[in-house]
Order: sequence, then C-alpha cells, then structure tokens
Amino acid sequence: IGAMGNNNKGVTSCNPDGFIRRIELFNYDNNGESFNLTGIIPYELAQLKQLETLDLSENELIGTIPRELSQLRHLKFLFLRKNALGGALPSSLGQISTLKRIDISYNNFVGAIPEEIG
Repeated sequence: IGAMGNNNKGVTSCNPDGFIRRIELFNYDNNGESFNLTGIIPYELAQLKQLETLDLSENELIGTIPRELSQLRHLKFLFLRKNALGGALPSSLGQISTLKRIDISYNNFVGAIPEEIG
C-alpha cells in the first residue's frame, strides 16, 4: 500500500499482550474527498491473527480482496467501501465465523455474492 498526501486518519489498537486488534486507515478531507492509500490490499495482513476490525474505506485501493484474509479468525468488522476494488468476492470470507459486518459498497466487484458469505 502506498500513501498519497498527508491527511491519513489512521488508528491502530493493541490489546495488553501486544496483538493488533484494530486497523482503521481511511482518508478524507474537509470536502469529503478521499485520496490517500493506493495499491493492493496486502495479503500479509492475514498474519495479524488477532485482528478484529479492518477499515480501509475511502481510499484508492485496487485489485481484489485477498483470499488470505479468511485466515483472520477473530475478524468482526471488514470495511472496504469507496475504493476501486474489483473482481469476484472470495467465497473464503464466509469461513470467518466471527464476521458481523462487511461493507464493500462503492467498488467494482463482479458476480453474485457467494452463498458462503451471505
């Protein structure tokens, strides 16, 4: 992921044992325009095994949602709205039994929502 500009509104949260629980890297300015993170969603995020919230909304991310994110067994909230993501949704996201909410609106996904997700 690359960064453009300097208006990144990022929040990370760790529990007492040092595991990252939340990542919020969304960007907007006073006019409601987003323009910060670029590139693809790194599959390496799946190594954050205790992650509960991933919010990469309102950026300029491209590519697909990495299948590896299904390894995040504690993920509760996945927010990827308002990017330029596309392709088919990975059915493996349906394997995340803890997932309570997903927002992938305003992207370029194709095909139906897999039954496993929805």
